[in-house]
Amino acid sequence: MMNKDSSTTDLETKQSLLSAEILMHEAKIQQLTDENQEPMTQRDELDPAMTTKRAVPDTTRADSAGKEGPVALKLEEDVSSLREKWSELNAQLEESQGTIAELTGRELVLTSQLDQSSARVVVLESLLQAQSTSLMGQEELLTKNKSALNILREEIEDTKNSYEISCQEVLFKCTCTMCT
Repeated sequence: MMNKDSSTTDLETKQSLLSAEILMHEAKIQQLTDENQEPMTQRDELDPAMTTKRAVPDTTRADSAGKEGPVALKLEEDVSSLREKWSELNAQLEESQGTIAELTGRELVLTSQLDQSSARVVVLESLLQAQSTSLMGQEELLTKNKSALNILREEIEDTKNSYEISCQEVLFKCTCTMCT
């Protein structure tokens, strides 16, 4: 995306430079036109009779026009060429802006998907924490049950030992033939 931004910036810069160059050429054309008009205006002011003599060929004006014509034509060609370049750059700029809009749309979709994935991760972390807490509770219960079982084993062992001792005592007291 950075390349598109850079490319667009380059195109905008070129377009601005071409626009400035067009304006400079147009100003030059206007200046030459004004310079050509100025001597005629001054001459007409100095010699009012010249206005009636317009049909008479004016060699100074023809000489001036002969020099100005190719320069003005060249400048107009330059302006036309620059306008074509400007149009091409403008088309490239519009294409780049379309690409940027498309990439921005993709970025929004990916951002939305990332947000959804982040929300899922939060839910899964919450479930994992709940299961972990449940397992710790079950582990604690299992430890208590083991302790109770050990106590019962000890009681059973004690009871068994006590029973055996009682049986032996009874056997010692008994003088019957079966016990002996």
